[in-house]
Amino acid sequence: MEEIIFDEAFMQQLEQVQMGIALRLHEGMQGGRRSSAKGSSLEFSDFREYGPGDDFRRIDWAAYGRLDKLFIKVFMEEKEAVFNLFVDQSKSMAFGNPTKGKKSLQIVAALSYMVMKHQDRVHIRLLGDNVSGDEQREITPRAGKQGFHELLSQLQTAHFNGKMDIGEQILKEPIRGKGVSIIVSDFLFPQGLETLEKSLAYLSYKKQQVILIQVLCKEEREPEETGDFELIDSETNKTVRVTLNPKLLEAYKERFKAYQVALQKLTQKYGAKYITVSAEESIEQIILKDFYHKQIII
Repeated sequence: MEEIIFDEAFMQQLEQVQMGIALRLHEGMQGGRRSSAKGSSLEFSDFREYGPGDDFRRIDWAAYGRLDKLFIKVFMEEKEAVFNLFVDQSKSMAFGNPTKGKKSLQIVAALSYMVMKHQDRVHIRLLGDNVSGDEQREITPRAGKQGFHELLSQLQTAHFNGKMDIGEQILKEPIRGKGVSIIVSDFLFPQGLETLEKSLAYLSYKKQQVILIQVLCKEEREPEETGDFELIDSETNKTVRVTLNPKLLEAYKERFKAYQVALQKLTQKYGAKYITVSAEESIEQIILKDFYHKQIII
């Protein structure tokens, strides 16, 4: 993707998000998901295997000597949460102005920023079947400011040209331990919601708190243009000639709304959360308005 996604304006938006969250906490609104979970307690709780981004000073060298593997000590009030962020790289995400893909990457970057501020761990998985040589399919950033900027650099290379159903890809992803899984997509699947339901069942089985973030552009939510058009499916290249008139547009809106209701019911079935955002919205609006309205708080 040649377009600059994480420009100075985006970084300023991140600062506004951080200030907005701090203000809401000060005003007494519900805070972070673990506002009192971290403290100064050094009560030992558990071991877990060392991973990228961990503080090497916490490595238990005695355990390494016995097991020939690196483990770190986890203390009672310092247990980290693990966030798995799945990004749909299908070609339909390249649609819109700004594109749904660009807004998805900005959302993922903003969520990663907040997760890392909590000193929690984030894994980003780019779900596309046409991964190019300059982009990474999985991103696990190191802790700290430098780690976040490396994350932005890696996200910047993402391309949206895949054709595979992301539900199928999620089923192949190794998920270890409890955590939060966030799927960012337009969820406009030609195959329907069958494989998405299987992936939700899989994530639920893996003890994940699941959040679906549907990114849509204005033309998809509220089409207005009328006349003769040749519509091309961006993923299959199939074409359809249609004459759009007010009656047909109204029928489209009703069917689109029914699809979203079906998606909402599916997420409720598996105890997941579902939110729709507009590609035209700013990051401040999405995080501070849409997410808080739906009580999706990182």
